[in-house]
Amino acid sequence: MIENQSLLTRPDSKIEDISYILKSLPDLKFVLDTGNFFCVGEDVVKAYEILREKIVHVHVKDWRINPCGAMMRANLPRFEGCAIGDGLLPNLDIIKMLKRDNYSGSLVLEMNACKINLEILDRSADFLLNTCK
Repeated sequence: MIENQSLLTRPDSKIEDISYILKSLPDLKFVLDTGNFFCVGEDVVKAYEILREKIVHVHVKDWRINPCGAMMRANLPRFEGCAIGDGLLPNLDIIKMLKRDNYSGSLVLEMNACKINLEILDRSADFLLNTCK
């Protein structure tokens, strides 16, 4: 498997990059990381639609704006991680598409660059569990 990355300096971060790699290596499968596509300015829904045939594993996270700056990524200094469902990522749309397409791979709650506490984990897990029903 290959996972999309979150830095524009890497050759495996954009939809176009991943499409090229997967076409070049037809047996390779794909790990969709919704937050990583967001970090490089890609449309996560578009990425899903283009790459869905190869997806076998999905990482779900969320980002929100922090007007004071945050410690997320150097390329997105004003964003920070948050509970899934509270941020800017189209996680509800992605999960609906996964259900529509009878996705049977893993769905991983991934918490990056946020102050993890039980409330954030509980809200994130509740969002995923309730959305996936």
